[in-house]
Amino acid sequence: MAEVDFVETCSYTGTKSTGVVKITKELKGSVKNKHVILVDDIIDTGETMNVLIDHIQQKDPKSIKVATMLVKKSKHKMKYPVDYFGFEIEDDFVIGYGMDLDDKYRNLSSIQIYNSK
Repeated sequence: MAEVDFVETCSYTGTKSTGVVKITKELKGSVKNKHVILVDDIIDTGETMNVLIDHIQQKDPKSIKVATMLVKKSKHKMKYPVDYFGFEIEDDFVIGYGMDLDDKYRNLSSIQIYNSK
């Protein structure tokens, strides 16, 4: 039976990565000897996913796969493969459809390039 659990991370201030990834909410259940699929909306630099995979690996899962809707082709520095992705995009800051800028624009019904002008 499939189970769903959530981890929350923080690594952005405005449109810029802070370079430091913080895990702000931990898993509630155990992933020991389980297949894990980490799902994210976007892989930008890849640092958040790298930290998250390293963290989850310490919990002894059977396997870890990565799925994301968007992956930036020019910037990511993933140490691990992105197993499943929807679209490869240019290095633009995107908002909408769940992605935000300081908790704004998350409810837009489409994904848009953020223009600060």
